[in-house]
Amino acid sequence: MRTAVLLPFIALGLATAAAAAPPKLLNSSPADAAIGEPPHAIRLTFDQAVLSESPQFALRMVSMPGMAMNQPASVTINAVNHDGPEKLDLGLATPLVPGRYELAWSVANTAGETTKGVIHFGVR
Repeated sequence: MRTAVLLPFIALGLATAAAAAPPKLLNSSPADAAIGEPPHAIRLTFDQAVLSESPQFALRMVSMPGMAMNQPASVTINAVNHDGPEKLDLGLATPLVPGRYELAWSVANTAGETTKGVIHFGVR
């Protein structure tokens, strides 16, 4: 009898825990480890809404064909636009030149829980 009474509360607790989970990156364009043509923007898609004022990004070129790079070079991100609450489009101030890039990101959901990650991609 006690188990039957507790089941709704256990289910409510599990649903609350799932809703309070930090955002998870579902995919990116360019995809992690992809090599392709220079993107016009970088898109990140999450499993839930992220706050427009929360994102932090650092895009860096980590290698360039035929050149030794002692320090990664920062690349300017021109704008961050939402295409729905789960998607972020990062506009690029200038076209990306051939090389390998690293995008470090951090976002928060509407509950204030944050998550961060890094994607790597190449431009030919």
